[in-house]
Amino acid sequence: MQTLGKVKCRIHASTPSAVNRHPGIGYDQNETLFRTAMVTELMVQPSSWVETGIAVETVRGLKLFKFTKELQDRFEELIELYKQEQLTDEQQAELKGLTELDRIFTLLNARTIADS
Repeated sequence: MQTLGKVKCRIHASTPSAVNRHPGIGYDQNETLFRTAMVTELMVQPSSWVETGIAVETVRGLKLFKFTKELQDRFEELIELYKQEQLTDEQQAELKGLTELDRIFTLLNARTIADS
């Protein structure tokens, strides 16, 4: 079971079968009952920008991933809207996807530099 958040609470139940009567309640590794709080967050999949938003640039002989100029400009625009608390739900999902892609690029580029 994958959850985005977990709220632990003590529930008095003597057997695991008692859990089956209560949706959202299950056992963790220590056989302690917990209730899962599912949080739904929308995110544009980072892979959606593979064809149009990714560039590979050679820096000091190393090929590093980066956003295209257009995608970098969009990322910065969304960051400004976030700072002003003016993001729509769609823009927030887009910003989360771009933030994740930026994090992936940072990790890949760091590994490339470390391995050189």
